[in-house]
Amino acid sequence: MFRRACTLLEPLYIGKSAKSHPKKFTLTDVEAFLSLAGDCNPIHTQSPFVLPGMLTASLISGVMGTQLPGAGSIYLSQTLKFRKPASINETLQAEVKITQLSPARKTIRMETTIRNEAGQILAEGEALGRNENPELWSW
Repeated sequence: MFRRACTLLEPLYIGKSAKSHPKKFTLTDVEAFLSLAGDCNPIHTQSPFVLPGMLTASLISGVMGTQLPGAGSIYLSQTLKFRKPASINETLQAEVKITQLSPARKTIRMETTIRNEAGQILAEGEALGRNENPELWSW
């Protein structure tokens, strides 16, 4: 069973941000993702390999569930604009930054970005999440 440690929950505030661990997706990662997704688009399976956009976007989900907002978060929505394709073995990193908080609804709106090792933006958008843990709303 897969397990990853989650960051301790801390109160939320506008401007708070978190980044994923740098990640290099391998051909094996891509093949596993394509199999699960039922995707056989040759752009992902023939050289030069272009990573599936939703595979790269999965880094955002990892940040949301483990760091910000953190454990217990529910992903409600996501918009994404893919600016540049990512390649196999390119180091990627996702970042989320809180832009709006709704304590009454326990929702968090976040700016989301995925960059490569050169700092180029590969994808950007906005996510909406929910976390009802009282520790997050104790400010």
